[in-house]
Amino acid sequence: MAYTGLMPLAGKTREWLQDITNLYVITENRDAQGFSMSGMQIYYSNSLYQQIETILSVNYYDTYPVGSPSFTPAISSQSPVLTDNMNLELRTKGLPLASYVKNIEDDNWTKNYSYYDTRGRIIATHSINHLGGYTQTESRLDFAGLAQQTITRHKRLSTDTERVITETFEYDAQNRLKVHKHKVDSNPEEILAQNEYNELSQLTTKKVGGSSLGTGLQDINYTYNIRGWMTQINDPANLGTDLFGYAIRYTNPQYTSLASAKYNGNIAEVDWKTSKDGILKKYSYQYDGLNRLLSGIYTEPFSTIPQNNSYNETLSYDLNGNITSLQRNSYLEYVGLQQMDSLTYTYTGNQLNTVTDSSSNYFGYPDSSGNLMHYDLNGNMTDHVDKGILQINYNHLNLPDYVKSFTDIEKTLKICFD
Repeated sequence: MAYTGLMPLAGKTREWLQDITNLYVITENRDAQGFSMSGMQIYYSNSLYQQIETILSVNYYDTYPVGSPSFTPAISSQSPVLTDNMNLELRTKGLPLASYVKNIEDDNWTKNYSYYDTRGRIIATHSINHLGGYTQTESRLDFAGLAQQTITRHKRLSTDTERVITETFEYDAQNRLKVHKHKVDSNPEEILAQNEYNELSQLTTKKVGGSSLGTGLQDINYTYNIRGWMTQINDPANLGTDLFGYAIRYTNPQYTSLASAKYNGNIAEVDWKTSKDGILKKYSYQYDGLNRLLSGIYTEPFSTIPQNNSYNETLSYDLNGNITSLQRNSYLEYVGLQQMDSLTYTYTGNQLNTVTDSSSNYFGYPDSSGNLMHYDLNGNMTDHVDKGILQINYNHLNLPDYVKSFTDIEKTLKICFD
């Protein structure tokens, strides 16, 4: 793809455009002069769609466009870089070299460049943002193409101080990541992760943080069943010095009255505990015949003052799989167990029309419920009065760019994308 853009088609049909397209072979050629549009000089011909009025993106191949930054490897022992000299045997013929993307809101551009080693692998990138800053990356690859070291240089603005992030990676004989180190500027190097694996290449232990090999600030242990499904992250029943523990049961739930054994990969029960409160918490799950979640029942098995059922959820569905009802509980201090939501959903086809809350509490879904939702021709929601959103506008990518809300006072939000 050479470039993309917008062309006015007022009064035209899709059939008209298809007929015009069928008459031509859709190609454009690199052109030393090119044409100027949307604040950018485009080094291509523009012979087919001359009515185009906005360019959105441009891609260059084979040779770098005028104004491209040069690249000199900074990592020692880096292999030579392919050049775009078409007279040389090792050249960038057939490779994507540069990609320019226009901001949606204005004629500023983000420019991305790629650089290759003699094997045609990307070893460096250079991205210039619309603010004048940049992000440069360079990677040293081994024979298999795994990154041994990556250096990232970043400036948000051209006047900012450059930040340099150096990452190094170590692998075992099976190319599994063993050690990941991280360094910012000239600060001491930190070890982000040290990984250990079992004979099946499943991650069994991750040492997180620290500055010395063999030790970490925290050890995270993983266990699996014979099918390879993860069953534990640490051990919530014996937390010790760990910050968090999580257990997953598929075929062996402890509360069989609340959850039945699942042999298809569905989770029957989960336990978790944090070091903050030391309370073991549990969810038991039930499903229908189509593996859709019907309920999650919350319990605290060993708590002296258990808050059982405080965070239950139950659901029902229509024949299309859309949620038709949702009940949720919550626990309020000094009040206790409360039903937070009792929601009913209505649809036209699969498009949500209304959500109505019949509970007496409004700390979940807003108290103003049951208002009809509206959509544009692309299926985007254009208002959500229940939540005080009166208007939502979208750009040509169907991304919201304007939101008008009304709570205590009227508010508007303008959203910009690069």
